[in-house]
Formats: sequence, structure tokens, C-alpha cells
Amino acid sequence: MTVLQLPAPRNVYCIGRNHSSLLATATESISSAADAVLPLLASKATSALTGPDAAIPIQRQNRQVDWEAELVLQIAEPAFALADTASARAVIGCWGVGNDVSDRWWQGVGGGQWVRGKSFPGFAPHNIDAISPAPDFNLERRVRCWVNDVLMQDSQLTEYIHPPDWLVWHLSQSMALLPGDLIFCGTFPGCGFRQTPERYLRAGDHLRTWIEDLGELNNPVIQV
Repeated sequence: MTVLQLPAPRNVYCIGRNHSSLLATATESISSAADAVLPLLASKATSALTGPDAAIPIQRQNRQVDWEAELVLQIAEPAFALADTASARAVIGCWGVGNDVSDRWWQGVGGGQWVRGKSFPGFAPHNIDAISPAPDFNLERRVRCWVNDVLMQDSQLTEYIHPPDWLVWHLSQSMALLPGDLIFCGTFPGCGFRQTPERYLRAGDHLRTWIEDLGELNNPVIQV
């Protein structure tokens, strides 16, 4: 298998509100139809990045660590103010599997500082470094996430409100995307904060994230 060699990510972008079931949460309201059209944009510190089989550490500061199975993209060429989605496809180097692990308490503290909840060490497992370039833009791929072999998320990439090429085009309108940059494209129903009662990751759990034809992540959860 040929692996695309790209620079280390300088930026990690995270897309929120990219599935119809997640347009409003207990701490967020949609004020108008226009608000619902555009996805939310957050980020992760690059120090959160980790490998497909690495442990996810629970720090003493953590309170509500949640899972978010997602498609992750890597940018292959500099991109700014792209003309259209066809141009956006041309700058995408790889597709892979990611989990946008997030501490919901830290994500909400201070009025909604998402980057704080998403940037703890080990909170961005992915397999981009070990996969070949995406062969096509087929979105008919299942996305699943298990916690301790219990299926928690089961969706398909076609359920994204905004597909990957549109997201790249959209981001490029206001920022320069750089080779190596990662984009986590948004999660699907079944996260822990949506369970009744709420369910969060704890030491001893095992998180498995899979996307059809793109591989899987196997991440044990440990206390540090």
C-alpha cells in the first residue's frame, strides 16, 4: 500500500453541527434558519493527536470525556479561497478514521470554549498516517463506534449535512489551509452525552471506531 507522505499537521479543525440530529443541544439553541445552515468550527491543539492504537488518558482534570466517531481529512496542497467543491477535492490528500474525543464539561465552561474540551493529550486518535490516498469520494460508507463492544454509533457518511469537499471549500473562504492540516468532519448520533443516563468514558473502557474501507481505531482508556 502506498502511503502519502505529508507534513505534520500545523492545524487541526473540528466541525460541529454537521448532522441533523445534532443541530441543537441542551446548551445550544438555533436562533434562526440561517444559523442552522452553516456548521460550527472548533479546533484541537496538535498535542492532542495520537495514533490508532494509542491509549486515551483520563487526566485528574477530566470530568465528562465523550466519544465522537468521525471522518478525518488531510490537506495535501495549500488552499485559500477555492473556487468550488471540485477544486476542494483536488487538495484533499487522504481520508481516514478519527475520533474527536471531547470533555463536555471543559467544552462548555466559560460559555463554550470548545478548544479546551477537545485538546487534552490523546484526545485525537486517527489513522491518517497509515493509509493510502482516498481512492474516491464515495460517501456510502458505514461509520460505527463501540464502547466495550457495545455499539454506540451506527451511521453513514451520506448523513453529513455538508460533505467533505464542501467543508474544505467553506473553510478555505476564510483561512489558508496548509499541507498536512487535518479536518475532523463532524460526528453522528450516539455520543455519551446523548445517552439516558449520560455515559462518559472511564478508565478500563475500550473505544473502537470504524469506517467502512478506511480502517479502524482501537483505543484503551486509562487513568493517569
